[in-house]
Amino acid sequence: MTFPNLNALWCHALVETLAANGVRRAVISPGSRSTPLALAAFERLEAVVHADERSAAFFALGLATADQAPVVLICTSGTAAANYAPAVIEASLSRVPLVVITADRPPAVRGLGAAQTIDQVHLYGHAVRRFAELPLPAFAPSTLRAMQAQVGLAVAAAGNGPVHLNAPFEEPLAPVVRDAEAVARLAETLGAPPRFKAAVQRADEAALAEAAAMLLAAERPLIVAGSGGSSECGGEALLALAAALGAPLVADVASDLRGPDTIKHADVFLRDPAAPRPDLVLRVGGAPTGQGVIAYLGGLTAPVIAIHADLLGRESDLVATLAIAGDVSAALHQLTALLSRRGRGGWVAQWQAEDARIAQLLPQAPAEARALLAATRARPRLCLSNSLPVRHADTYWAGGHRVHAFRGANGIDGVTSQALGIAHASGDPTLLVTGDLAFLHDLGGLQAARELKTPFVILLLNNDGGGIFSYLPIASATPAFEALFGTPHGLRFAAAAALFGLPHVTCVDPQHAGDAVTAALATPGVSIVEFLTTREQTAAEHQAFMALARAVPV
Repeated sequence: MTFPNLNALWCHALVETLAANGVRRAVISPGSRSTPLALAAFERLEAVVHADERSAAFFALGLATADQAPVVLICTSGTAAANYAPAVIEASLSRVPLVVITADRPPAVRGLGAAQTIDQVHLYGHAVRRFAELPLPAFAPSTLRAMQAQVGLAVAAAGNGPVHLNAPFEEPLAPVVRDAEAVARLAETLGAPPRFKAAVQRADEAALAEAAAMLLAAERPLIVAGSGGSSECGGEALLALAAALGAPLVADVASDLRGPDTIKHADVFLRDPAAPRPDLVLRVGGAPTGQGVIAYLGGLTAPVIAIHADLLGRESDLVATLAIAGDVSAALHQLTALLSRRGRGGWVAQWQAEDARIAQLLPQAPAEARALLAATRARPRLCLSNSLPVRHADTYWAGGHRVHAFRGANGIDGVTSQALGIAHASGDPTLLVTGDLAFLHDLGGLQAARELKTPFVILLLNNDGGGIFSYLPIASATPAFEALFGTPHGLRFAAAAALFGLPHVTCVDPQHAGDAVTAALATPGVSIVEFLTTREQTAAEHQAFMALARAVPV
């Protein structure tokens, strides 16, 4: 194989190393300094080109989330790389494999006023699991192999979160012929790319035995799966443990574990002081979404066992009596094998009865929540924006199909792009439920809609501002509420849909919204269903529902 110049050969070797270590997708942000790397990735990997760096990074994050495999993200030098930062932070907190490669000027010209040059060394700080400054391309086989080793090590480290490689290049960046004989000699030294496999940590056997003894001694055990619970343990292992233990399993909406054998509406009935109280709690995943569950867990005095893939912090309020790190699925299977099936039918039935009681009240849920429930009838892959959409789903939605909730940093930036990436990678009909402010934050992300062939529907809950703040004490505490927190914008989004050539429907009735979503999910491509409501109405309806739920004692 021949190469026009050193940069082309170098980037071929780099991308082959990515591929050998399990990378098959790339998201490329156009730019000059990254030209040789972009060309190599475009030829070798499944590549998507996205002009907006911030949206591109979240799109890559969505691809990696759906695949549960590393995706490479490539950009030019300068502030382009800085625009990747929000998605890198989200990937770090969500433990999503992302390989960020930022092209750069040669070290010799940095800090001297060279155009489109910033300090990219450790640009993302502690958010990345590994950083390496790759060597400047050189006619030295040892330097080439060192670069490949850095790339392979980075991909292996990305199994638990994002990594960053800074890649300097000199001219020529385009594939023009330069130093043909020297390039050919170096190409002859290329062997098979190095491959690296990350070690899998196993949980401590003695700690698992101690946990099993604690679980066997408990009379009223409770299992709580927080955000990311399914991806950490595979889901089935936790369900099997709950059945063997005779314990109710509270499944947060972000756990992707909701189904007939789990408790779905705990955020409602656990707000009651008379709610059932366990004598032991087993936790997997991150912090719960619902404030009712958070407050309930915070008020318990029962011992807590936490099992996670690592000992990185997941929530500020969790203080475990026993914290165990390691392969979560294997640990749960080991615990199940150590337990004898316990007859705790009455304890589990108590939780199931409360869950069923709340389910009967769902026709009285807020209109926004009923629109969400109606929109999920076709059982699409569901993506939930932060702020009110994920809280509506956590409180009111019973689950039963795949769900993605972006609970790393809990932000509203990049939501549309990340959901589009999930749909692109999965190929499944997908529903994104988002708010108006989150939609505005990532309007440029709709550029990626042109790449999508699978049905993708955006249920846009437009309540003209920050609806979540109407739930908080600040809503009645200051006359500056509207300006600082309500932030009304007065926008409708039909024109935005038209700008990107997308079908758009406006609804004010939840059933109409559900019908519109169902119809759109039968059509390839992206559609927008805009549901109009008000912040005041939604907050009042939520309060009324909670009062109705408390009317029947636990």
